[in-house]
Amino acid sequence: MGLLLWLIVATIGQFRAARAEETVSQPGQAMLRQALAAAVRHESIAASVRHRANMLGYRLFGKGTYLQQGRGLDIQTRLELECHLGQEHYGCVQIADGRFVWTDWQFPDRRSVLKVDLHKVAEAFRDASPMDIRARVPVAGVGGLPMLLRSLHAGFAFEPPRPAAIGALDAWRLIGRARGPSPHDPDTQTAGGELRAENPTVHPHVPQTVQLLLGREDLFPYVVQFRRDRMARPMDRETSDPDCLLLLEMYEVRFGARIDSRQFVYRNDSVRTQDVTEQYLR
Repeated sequence: MGLLLWLIVATIGQFRAARAEETVSQPGQAMLRQALAAAVRHESIAASVRHRANMLGYRLFGKGTYLQQGRGLDIQTRLELECHLGQEHYGCVQIADGRFVWTDWQFPDRRSVLKVDLHKVAEAFRDASPMDIRARVPVAGVGGLPMLLRSLHAGFAFEPPRPAAIGALDAWRLIGRARGPSPHDPDTQTAGGELRAENPTVHPHVPQTVQLLLGREDLFPYVVQFRRDRMARPMDRETSDPDCLLLLEMYEVRFGARIDSRQFVYRNDSVRTQDVTEQYLR
């Protein structure tokens, strides 16, 4: 379940990017581009992950790891998460090795392994740029953290950064609101500024606001929060907030560390793999 919002955000960025106005001069958008440039400069990134979600009537929490190695189109990623829902335990491992994206879901009563062949996607859309081809496959592993930041830049309009802190670490707080129905349209908002529940154009589980805490020095996105409302409430990382769809925290972050290449090799000897490439060729 922790991957769900990564998928939603990637999709938002793709279908809104074509019609979003460029906002080069806005300082919030400019800082996000700087964060993206910093993320792609690293030869590798290794981080521990905590996440808390409030989606589809369920409250979930868990932890995991994120690994990224390589640059540009050669980027390889591994996202491994465990999730708790009451007494039940779920797990997911997603590996993008440059040729395939493997997603291994581990449910209490079964496992499900999915595969996407990136070469087939590239062949089907041979006239598209390599980055556009990667964007057609909205899974967390394709492009990793840099692709997530690109999707946020395309799908959200960001306010100017504000000073903040993550414990003792100086940070910048960025607030972005989803492009789409105008935030100033009285037909889509209540007097308090929240999207009306009856607004048919907005799904209640699609984020309308994203908040990021970027390190002041390295501009790394240590905290990302997705919200269902358009309010600019201060980020609360400790208590449950019904309007918070997903809170993602990255800690114990290491840049440039040597990562065993076997971490990006998927091995499955016991579960039938389902090839879902055709879903991305339509």
